[in-house]
Amino acid sequence: MAMQNRQTGYYTIAIVVILGLLSLLASRTMTIATQDAVRLSVQEQTSTEAFYAAEQVMGQALSWIQANTPTYTSGTSATYTAATAGVNDVVIDAAQGASDSDRSYTAEFWYVQGSSSSVRVFARATNALGSQTVSQWIVEQSLIVGEALDTPIGLGGCFGTINGSPEINAVRDDGTRASGSNTLRLPASCGTASSVTTSCNGSDYGKLNKSGNGCTEPIYAEYTSSSDLWGSTFSLSEADMKTLADSSSTDNVHWIESGGSQSLSSYGSAASPIILILEDCPSLPANTEIIGIIFSKGSNCSLQGSGNQRIKGSLIINGASGGNSINQWNANDVVEAAYISGSDSDSGFSASNQVAFDETAFAGNVKLLPGTWTDTDAN
Repeated sequence: MAMQNRQTGYYTIAIVVILGLLSLLASRTMTIATQDAVRLSVQEQTSTEAFYAAEQVMGQALSWIQANTPTYTSGTSATYTAATAGVNDVVIDAAQGASDSDRSYTAEFWYVQGSSSSVRVFARATNALGSQTVSQWIVEQSLIVGEALDTPIGLGGCFGTINGSPEINAVRDDGTRASGSNTLRLPASCGTASSVTTSCNGSDYGKLNKSGNGCTEPIYAEYTSSSDLWGSTFSLSEADMKTLADSSSTDNVHWIESGGSQSLSSYGSAASPIILILEDCPSLPANTEIIGIIFSKGSNCSLQGSGNQRIKGSLIINGASGGNSINQWNANDVVEAAYISGSDSDSGFSASNQVAFDETAFAGNVKLLPGTWTDTDAN
């Protein structure tokens, strides 16, 4: 009987030991699982923070590329960091326990030329905890449409009386003009039966050249079905163009609010033409020289000023259909097509602007390609 009791005691001790070992094993397993969960949680938080930081870097990179319009070459460009150009280091406000702490991420970006005009932009945010890299494909996009520089004068309505005989120069000295170009763009309701007028005696075209009621060159008219010329001039909406003008560090896009055109001066050059948006009618002071596109949203505009106004590119007055009356236009004003150059250019322009330019000078906008954003790397 005593032997049986001792055996029972041994069994009890063995069971207790086994249960104890199982408890320790379970506790260890739970501890490891908890540690793994905490580690994964920290990694996830770190990755998420770096991801948000990389997104901020991408935003800076796209803004820099749009403002600077760099030359894209094959292969990877130099890396841009806060120490060189383009981006600032990113600070993330991170929750840690019951308080917040700021963590700084080093910012950098680079880009690679793709096919045609496409470019792949990479943006990376890095600190001691890890890094994240994101990428986005973009394309270069001209701010203007191809036909914007085809005509030196565009009008959203009909001509009224033109009291003056400015020089509208769209034909070269040898009598030729650029393929597809015209002297005027008008709504179809303001046109005549012919797209080529050689006499300029009609009410639509009277006194558009300095010889008065006769023409020194043929006037070629293009008739459009729309009285709103914005869409046939610019590739961006008015809202997007206004945003671009407000943020343009290259100063080649200007948006002048109502009343501001009184303070205009010379803008642009043949090497760097400008886009000038006026909310009201043009009011150009004496001896003004503007190289690029002037787009006026005004109606019933008078182009009388102090004289010697010279525009190389396009003057477009949108207005309302049938509501424009361009009158009292100075006889010594000149509007010249962008492609006119050399001895064909009006001698009143400064020598450096007596050369041609084209719409590629306005390729300062970038457009995101939908569906090409990627999270390319996480460490």
